Amino acid sequence: MQRTEPAVVRVVRTRIWHALVDDEVAGKAHVVRRPDRRYFLAIDAWRDEVFDALLDAVLDDLPHELSTIAAESDDEELARWTRRGFEARRREDEYEIGLYDPDRHLTLPPPGYRLLSAGEVDVDDLGRLDDELRQDVPGMRGWVNDPDEFVAQTVQFPLFHPGTSLVAVEEAGGAYVGLVRLLVARRWAKLGLVGVRRGHRRRGLGRALVATAFLPLPGVGVDLVLAEADAENVPARALLAGFGARRTGGTFELVRNAST
Repeated sequence: MQRTEPAVVRVVRTRIWHALVDDEVAGKAHVVRRPDRRYFLAIDAWRDEVFDALLDAVLDDLPHELSTIAAESDDEELARWTRRGFEARRREDEYEIGLYDPDRHLTLPPPGYRLLSAGEVDVDDLGRLDDELRQDVPGMRGWVNDPDEFVAQTVQFPLFHPGTSLVAVEEAGGAYVGLVRLLVARRWAKLGLVGVRRGHRRRGLGRALVATAFLPLPGVGVDLVLAEADAENVPARALLAGFGARRTGGTFELVRNAST
């Protein structure tokens, strides 16, 4: 039996596309524009012809550089993207950290610094610190937070916990110089951005931020932390290794230029 060619329609006023086969949804594509003005594409489709139809529709509608994320272990998924002109730009390693006794990691901040909950600090200054620190994170250069979205995705986010999202403050002058963001679910937590401003690094401040953020986790039933680090980010990998992190897999960030 000859297969029906998929027809792709874009949901009005969104960056969502549906592929229809015999009037039923056979696949979806979704594009997110990040605060660094990069477009990330995800396609959910089992059949190659549906995948290609969705990708063609997105390319026609959005003539921009497109990025996507694919698991390093999924050869079929990687092949789909690469045959359509996507190339690996970087790789992230995925880790798990067991927290059977978080007190063993306890590290006090170095002299001259104190740690505050992100819920206690000025959210506009926190957003600017977040912007600054992301410039040194591989793959995030050019990141500029929208103030309203930043609030919604940090201190108002459902997984926000005041004891696990912390800000390092310099005692002399009160400047914000570092942060850690640890999102808490029921049985696990996800380590998000960890960063320290230049001029305040190599003093143990990053380790103190992470160690202090881990302390409340057993009290809310969490004994596992998930984390990610760029494969070439040596300081981040060393920080995670210091907490006994175990590599569990990885992902590739794939990019297709608009001219491809």
